[in-house]
Amino acid sequence: MLLPAIRSRRFPYGSIATFVTALAQLDQIRLRYQAIEQLDLNPPTVDNGLIFPGYERFKLTPPLGPETLDTAEDLNPSLRTKIQVHLATILSTPLAQIKEAFPLSDPVLQFGRIVLNDQDVICCHSIAKMTEDSRDNSFVRDVICCHSIAKMTEDSRDNSFVRYDCEIDRNASRPGHPSNFYTKTFFGQIEKVIVFDLPAHPDIPAAQEPKIAAVALINQTPTTSQHGHYWYRRFSSREIVDLNTVKCVVGRIKHGDKWAYIDRNAVVHASLA
Repeated sequence: MLLPAIRSRRFPYGSIATFVTALAQLDQIRLRYQAIEQLDLNPPTVDNGLIFPGYERFKLTPPLGPETLDTAEDLNPSLRTKIQVHLATILSTPLAQIKEAFPLSDPVLQFGRIVLNDQDVICCHSIAKMTEDSRDNSFVRDVICCHSIAKMTEDSRDNSFVRYDCEIDRNASRPGHPSNFYTKTFFGQIEKVIVFDLPAHPDIPAAQEPKIAAVALINQTPTTSQHGHYWYRRFSSREIVDLNTVKCVVGRIKHGDKWAYIDRNAVVHASLA
């Protein structure tokens, strides 16, 4: 931004001072005459995000593909199985029936950048190209960029870590007992978001009408709670969750051999309580 304003290599600071003064004067004019939009000198941005039915909180951009899960770069057959296990859980249907009804052989869309309706931005980890000098952008209330898809530059910030809440059945390991769900908070790094069509199936009560499904592949981090923060040392397993479970971007601070999550939303809720 400053380089075009520097007209003299010998006396650069004079040009910089003139530019900063002019910029400050322009800001004062914008504020005084309420002409912020009229005097906006930034180039217009093109909004290419996609919002899918049932996922109105999320704007996904940019898509990669379509491609089949067989040709995905990683986790080829197991990625399909993870999605089918997820479908079996949310549709309360045996896995064998899900595999027969939804083979997931059609091309799917992958997304690496997620804009939440509160302007949080997530960059998915397995799609972003990070370097050693990349900075953590988790503190900025902007966008989620999936690590494996989004292209990151040397000064990019890693905002692929998120908080997500899932419903857990206390009686999941006790066959024959009624379901007893509670909400549990998890943290992890989004690798990609996959969107696919879920056709209607007459033999599955919860799938009587066609719909669009959006799931996130997350590299989970097992956490411990200490001093009001969640801490983690390593990644555990990758799991598929519904995109609606993703709540916000979280920041991280390294302390020794472990990381502390910084959840802005939790701080705001605590201050309002």
